[in-house]
Amino acid sequence: MKPNSVEHRLSFAYIIFLISIIFFSTFGDEVALVAFIFKVESASSSGLSISMLLAAQLVPGILLSPFSGQLIDRFNTTRVLVITLVLQGLLLCLLATTNNIVLVLLGATILGCLFTVSGPALFTLLPIIINSSTSTLGKTAWANTVVEISQRFGSLIGTVLGGLIVAQNNGISMAFLIDGATFLIAAPVIWFSGIRRRSIEIKKSQQKKIFEGVFAGIKILWQDRILRVVIPVFTAVMLASSVSDVAFIFFVRQVLEGNSVTYGILVAVWGVGIIFGALAGGTSFVERRLELFSMFGATLIGVSLGISGIFPTLIVVIVTYVVGGMANGLFNVAVRTLLHKRVFDQMYGRAFAAYFALRNVAIITGYFAGAAFALESSRTVYIVSGALGTAVGVFGVVLIMAFSKSLDSSQ
Repeated sequence: MKPNSVEHRLSFAYIIFLISIIFFSTFGDEVALVAFIFKVESASSSGLSISMLLAAQLVPGILLSPFSGQLIDRFNTTRVLVITLVLQGLLLCLLATTNNIVLVLLGATILGCLFTVSGPALFTLLPIIINSSTSTLGKTAWANTVVEISQRFGSLIGTVLGGLIVAQNNGISMAFLIDGATFLIAAPVIWFSGIRRRSIEIKKSQQKKIFEGVFAGIKILWQDRILRVVIPVFTAVMLASSVSDVAFIFFVRQVLEGNSVTYGILVAVWGVGIIFGALAGGTSFVERRLELFSMFGATLIGVSLGISGIFPTLIVVIVTYVVGGMANGLFNVAVRTLLHKRVFDQMYGRAFAAYFALRNVAIITGYFAGAAFALESSRTVYIVSGALGTAVGVFGVVLIMAFSKSLDSSQ
C-alpha cells in the first residue's frame, strides 16, 4: 500500500457521511462547551473559573503543538486520530458523572490536549479523503469549503440546542454524553473507511532529537515565501478579530443600544456571510489565486470592523457584518487550502499543529487585550481592530502582488 492511500475508493455517499460526522462532532463540541460553562459557573460562581476553563481549551494547543505535530507525522495518522477520538469520547462520558469543579477543569484541560492532536490530524487526512473519492468534487479547496460550512452549521446549531439541553433536568450530563457519543461514533467511521497515512521515515540519528524539532512546524511554514506572508497576516487578523469579539457585547448594548435580539441577529448575519464566503473559496476562480484572495479576505475583515466602529448604526453594521462574514469564510478556506497546496504532505502534521498554535496564541492575546478596554471603549476597540486588520491585509496584498510580478519577470 502507498504511504498515503485508501484501501478502496470511497463513494460520494460515504464522503458525505464523513462530512456529516464533522458536523455532528462540531455540534457536540458546542453543546459540551455550553455545559462546561454552566457546570463551572454553578459550581464556583467565579469569573476566574470561567477564564480557567477557556484557557484550558486553548493553552494546550500552544504548548503541545510541536509534539502533536511530530506525533501525527511520525506515526500512522489514522490510528493516532482514532485513538484520540476514543479517548475524547470516553473522557466526556466520565465528566458526565461528576460535579467536582477540579475534575471538570482537569477534564477540560485533557480535552484541550487531545484536540491538539485530533484537529491537525483531521486536516492532515483531508487530502487523502478527497483523493479517494469517486466523485468529481475531489478538490482540496472544495473539501476545505465543505469542512468550514459543516463546522459553522454545527457550531450555530450546537450553541442553540446546547442552551436548550442544559436547561433540562440532568441536561449538563446529557450534553457531555451527546458530545462523547459524536467522538465514539466518528472513530470507527474513520477507521473502517480504509483511509491510511503512514508515518514518515526517521533516521536513527534523528530519533533522539525530538526537542530540536519543537519549532519544526513554524520552520516549515516559514520556508515558503507565500506562507511567510500569509501566516503572519492570518495571526494578526485573528488577534484583531478576537479583540473585537470581547468588545462585541458592549458594542451592541452601549453603542448600538441593542439587546439580545440585536446580538443574535448580528451573530447570525456574520455566520451566514461565512457560509457564502466559504462557498466562494471553493471555486476554481479563487483557487487559481488563493494567496491573493486570502489577503483580500483579511483586508475586508478589517474594513468591516473599522466601518462598524466609524458608522455605528444597526443598518450599517448589518451590511458590514455580511461583508465581514463573507471575507472571514473566504479567508479561512483560502489559508487552509494554501497550507495543503504549499506544504509537502509528509509535513502536514507539524504544519497544521503550528497553524492551530498560532491561532490560539492570537485568540488568547486578543481576549486579554480586549478585556482591558472593551467595557469603556468598545467603539474605539472596533476602530483599532479594523485598522489593524486592514493594514496587515493591504500589506499582504502588496507583498503577494510584488512576488507575482517578480515571478512573471523571471519567466
